[in-house]
Amino acid sequence: SSDKKGESGGGDLSDGHQCLSLSHNNKINISVTIGTSAAARFITSHAAATTESSSPSPVLATADSGLFMYRSSEQEVLVGGALTDAGSLVAWFKDLVGKEHLAELMIDLHRQYRAGDITELLAAPRVLPFWSGERSTGWRHASSGSITGLSHHTSPLQLLVSLLDGVMMRLREIILQLDEVVSQPGAGAAIGNNTASFGDNIGAIVGSGAVLEKWWVWRQMLADVTNLPVLVLKEKNGETTLNGLAIHMLSSQEEEDIQQQEDCGEGISDTLYGFEREDIEEVNFPIKEHHILYEERFQEMRELYNTIHSTNCLQI
Repeated sequence: SSDKKGESGGGDLSDGHQCLSLSHNNKINISVTIGTSAAARFITSHAAATTESSSPSPVLATADSGLFMYRSSEQEVLVGGALTDAGSLVAWFKDLVGKEHLAELMIDLHRQYRAGDITELLAAPRVLPFWSGERSTGWRHASSGSITGLSHHTSPLQLLVSLLDGVMMRLREIILQLDEVVSQPGAGAAIGNNTASFGDNIGAIVGSGAVLEKWWVWRQMLADVTNLPVLVLKEKNGETTLNGLAIHMLSSQEEEDIQQQEDCGEGISDTLYGFEREDIEEVNFPIKEHHILYEERFQEMRELYNTIHSTNCLQI
C-alpha cells in the first residue's frame, strides 16, 4: 500500500539502482538519502534475504530485523532501513531559534568543523531522533524523541550538532545491519546489531537528497561517524547518476590503492569506488581523529537507546 511504502522509505528511490550483493572479496556501495526523512539501502539477490511475501509491499527482513525489504524483481530485493526524521529536525530547530539564527549557526558549524577540532562540538547533548516515532531499527511507532545531557552550558550550536549526529548515529546502526546482510549472501541469517564496526563488505556511501547534496558538514559527519567515504554524484538529464549503484566491485587491495593515490595526490585513476571521476560532484573521506571521537559517542548513544528501549516490540 502507499502507506507502507511511505513507512519503509526509499522504495520508490530504487529505480535504476542495479545493486547486488557480491562475493566476500568484493565491496558494495550503500545508497543513503537524507531529506526530510532518511534511508539507507541496496539491492541483493532474493536468496540473500528471507521473506515470505511475494508482493512489493515492505516486510521485515527477518523476524527480529530493523530492516525492511521490497521485492524489486523475481530474483532481487531491496533491503534497507529508514528514519522518519532527519532534515525535519533542523526545520523543528529553525522554528525554535528563527531562520536567521539557524543560518548563523550553520556557518559557525561549518567553520568549526572545517577547522578540525570538534571536541567542544561533541560535548553536545545526546539525541534519539524519534520526533515522529521510530522506524528502523526498532519499528516502535509510538516512540518519542529524547534529548539527554542538557546543562546550563549547552549552547544552541551544540544542540544543533546533537540533532545532526543523532541522525547519523541511527544511520550507522542501519548500515551495520546492511553490512551483515552483505556478509552472509544466500544465508538468510538473522540480522543483528551486536557488532559496532563494519567488515570488508562496504566500499562507500553514495549520498543523495537535498541535505547531503547541499550541506558539506552533514556529508563529513556521515563519513566520520561511519568511517566510510561519502560520494555525491553529478546529475545527468536532471537525475542523479545512480546507474550501477553498489554493483561496482572493489577488492580490498584496490580500495587501499585508491586511498594511497588520494593521499599522495599522484597517479590517480579515472575511477573512484567504481564511478568515473567525472561523474562525481563531491567526495568526503572520513577523518581518523574525528571517527575516534565519534566511536566513543556512538557507544554512549547505543547504551542510551538500549536503556530506553529495553524491550523488543517490533511493529510493521
